Amino acid sequence: MWVASFMSGGRIRAVLCAAVAVCAGMAIFPGAAAAQSKPEQAPASAPLSFGKLRPPRYPPQAVRGKVSGIVYLRVHADETGKIDDVQVDHASDGGKGSLQHAAIAAVKSWQFNPAMRDGHPVPGGAVIPFRFSIVGQPVPEFPQPGPQSSPEMPVLEAINVTGQIVNKRR
Repeated sequence: MWVASFMSGGRIRAVLCAAVAVCAGMAIFPGAAAAQSKPEQAPASAPLSFGKLRPPRYPPQAVRGKVSGIVYLRVHADETGKIDDVQVDHASDGGKGSLQHAAIAAVKSWQFNPAMRDGHPVPGGAVIPFRFSIVGQPVPEFPQPGPQSSPEMPVLEAINVTGQIVNKRR
């Protein structure tokens, strides 16, 4: 026992008795341990946030065409966290729209944590930035200053989507 190298025999018994008493107290009074550690409570007010999400699929035609770009989506969710409105706020994919469509399709399948007000779920919105880039190609930069965050419409963490060109030889 590692305690033995630091303490004499009499002290070891005292330490072990104290440890047993603490453990016994927890077993007899289980609320005592819970009272010492306060569980985290959900915030009374919070913006819309990510729940379950699957990244967008990089459109094959965009990969073949080496199309990369930035897409900002404005999303609105109901009080259950289900998306009920999606709008393109900004897109730099050359007007082709395939990256926009991929981002929109992904967002519509996501489940969000609803916004909270006074401890109750409420409808809310957010801006979601997407960066689509091709391996080996320059990575597009987010435009500055970009969308402004506000309590009603926060800008969430960016979603990075990477495509890779695969040469098929026959």
